[in-house]
Amino acid sequence: MRDFPPVLRTALWLAGARVLETKRPRPLVTDTFAERLLGDEGLKAALDLERAHPAPRAIIRRVRLVDELVTRYVKDRRIEVVIMAGTGLDARPYRLDLPATLTWIEIDVPVVTDWKDERLRGVPARCIVERIGVDLMRPGALATAIGDRCMGKRTLVLIENLLQYFSTRDTQLFFRDTKCFAPGTVTVADIPNSAFVTSKIGREMSVELENRDVQGRTAIDDVPSFMAPLGFRVLETHHVPCLSDSPVAWTAHQCPWWMTKKKSDLLRVVVLEKL
Repeated sequence: MRDFPPVLRTALWLAGARVLETKRPRPLVTDTFAERLLGDEGLKAALDLERAHPAPRAIIRRVRLVDELVTRYVKDRRIEVVIMAGTGLDARPYRLDLPATLTWIEIDVPVVTDWKDERLRGVPARCIVERIGVDLMRPGALATAIGDRCMGKRTLVLIENLLQYFSTRDTQLFFRDTKCFAPGTVTVADIPNSAFVTSKIGREMSVELENRDVQGRTAIDDVPSFMAPLGFRVLETHHVPCLSDSPVAWTAHQCPWWMTKKKSDLLRVVVLEKL
């Protein structure tokens, strides 16, 4: 089997989790493109990873939650451009109900974007899809990759499963790098808290699969206070550990009385607006 680089191994693992979820009787997420993106070798690697590190149920709930947030904001805000930073083998522009006029720009390291170009060549998407291969951990990489593509356009930025590989300082610099986005830009992001790294899910996702030498990882407990100096306000906060497998109840989900805030924030998705 091919020796997949660590950054692609995580993408394979998460895509494998979506493959297995799609085959469940009542799946929370239906991703019929995941197997195509994986290919035979990738699927074998993904299932091996899944056996060694079964994806927590919360991961699938997070995928479904982000799906719903993106489709809702694209419709309600009449979004013209979606920037997905750190795409992995995600296939949202192919499987979500999106307007054909929307431009969806995927940004990830070249090994990931090249893989997706190869696997999805000739496959029609729901909207216009562009891919940019760049290492987002490099300072200024986001602004350089985007350039003036979003100038004068209503934009949504999607950040999923990326910030956990940054230090808190890197995350701060990443959001400062969003000067290329106009006021009103919406960002949907999962933001780790200080308990994430030592949690079971944090160890599985950040250490055992990637094994990357990062000097400290993002740990943000007070998101509004962290984001305010960077020019963002919080529109919504969703605590994934509090969600069930019944999405109809998610609009007013509440954490159980016995669940601590640190635990409820272990997998937290926030919606931000640039001021």
